[in-house]
Amino acid sequence: MSTGDRSYDSARLIYAPLSGYPPFRIELLKVAGEVEGFISLLQHQLSPLPENPSQITISLLTENGVIEERGDLFEGKMKVRLPQTLLSELILSLKNGKNVTISLDGFQSELQADEFQKSFPPFEKGESLAWLHIRNPNE
Repeated sequence: MSTGDRSYDSARLIYAPLSGYPPFRIELLKVAGEVEGFISLLQHQLSPLPENPSQITISLLTENGVIEERGDLFEGKMKVRLPQTLLSELILSLKNGKNVTISLDGFQSELQADEFQKSFPPFEKGESLAWLHIRNPNE
């Protein structure tokens, strides 16, 4: 959303499931020119790591292999911030036309590059909101 002041301008790009599975959505948020990524459960809570109850392991499978990082959980344990390493790899792979599989807490989903390639350029320009669909891996 353009406010006329770059420090307040924002845009969102959301991957959401077509059906009830997977029970999470992925959101990219651009504020003041910086992009952050989040994964939010639509129901239930994420299971934190036993050794660090404020984090969870997130896995990204790309053509470059599997990358695992720990993400910081928000209060309520229904939302996690994507670490910058995973976010950068996610965006780069999808921009290059490669599908990406993301896994956390026993849930897994494949993000389709074709939808992303159409929606990401307007998002980068600051267009307010785009909804993409997460496909059920069993379809």
